[in-house]
Amino acid sequence: MFTEDPRGFCLRTLLSRARFLALGLLLPTAAASGSVFAQDAPVPAEIQAVIFKKVFAYVRTLSTGTSPPVVILYDEASTKSMNEIRKAFEQVNIETIAVQEADLTNRIREGSVVYLATPRGSFRQVLQKNRTLSITGFPALVQRGEASIGLALQDSKPKIVVNLTALKAEGHEVASNLLQLAQVIQ
Repeated sequence: MFTEDPRGFCLRTLLSRARFLALGLLLPTAAASGSVFAQDAPVPAEIQAVIFKKVFAYVRTLSTGTSPPVVILYDEASTKSMNEIRKAFEQVNIETIAVQEADLTNRIREGSVVYLATPRGSFRQVLQKNRTLSITGFPALVQRGEASIGLALQDSKPKIVVNLTALKAEGHEVASNLLQLAQVIQ
């Protein structure tokens, strides 16, 4: 029941105006960033590991039947998230190796995947040179072409994000079924 208060304000009108104001402030921000994803609220590590394990089955250029080893690239600022994602991958039986930037080229093996646990730095050239698939929980890295496949939150649900240009540059391709489920960036 909506009633007017003694000062002459209708609660329904105030709520309507508040929604309109919020929408007016949020849409330009999302449009300016090119995304409607929550950049500061990552998908929980346990959910990322489960989803990425399923995604690997759709990557045609990875060995079929087993999950590839995941090299987790981190820096000091991302040590906590590295530990969380490492534990999550190991819970779904995916081998992990945690490395910092200086060791990345020495630790990449053929058929491995690199998980970018840090939003800082550019590792595109190393990944492309070694034809290594890059994944991340930072959708902004996928949007910028620093990673091929990522996860984002959209309406509080995980959403797969695929950058086709980065994917091709790393020498990988995915099944069309995956692209139908994902937000695709050209």
